[in-house]
Amino acid sequence: MTIIDDDDDDRRRRVIGRETLLVIFAAAVQIGAPLLIASHRDDTGPVTAGGVALLVLAVAAIPARLFAPVPALLVAFGATLTYISLGYADGPV
Repeated sequence: MTIIDDDDDDRRRRVIGRETLLVIFAAAVQIGAPLLIASHRDDTGPVTAGGVALLVLAVAAIPARLFAPVPALLVAFGATLTYISLGYADGPV
C-alpha cells in the first residue's frame, strides 16, 4: 500500500505551473520577436512555416530539460543553429 504525500502533489503542481509560465514566456520571446523583426526589416526575408517550426521545436525542448538535460540542450541548439543557418531574422539581440 502506497501513501501519497500531499507535499509531493503540491510540489508537482508548482513545477508544472512554473514550467508552463516559462514555456509561454519563452515562446512569446523566441517566436514573437523574430516574426515582429522580420516584418520591419528589409534585409531578412519573412519567417516561413519551417522557421516557425524550428522556433517551436527549440521552445518545446524546455520542459524536457527536467528529464533529459543533454538531449534537450542538443535539440534546442540544433533547432536554433538550423534556424540561424537558413538566414531567418535574428531575435531580440
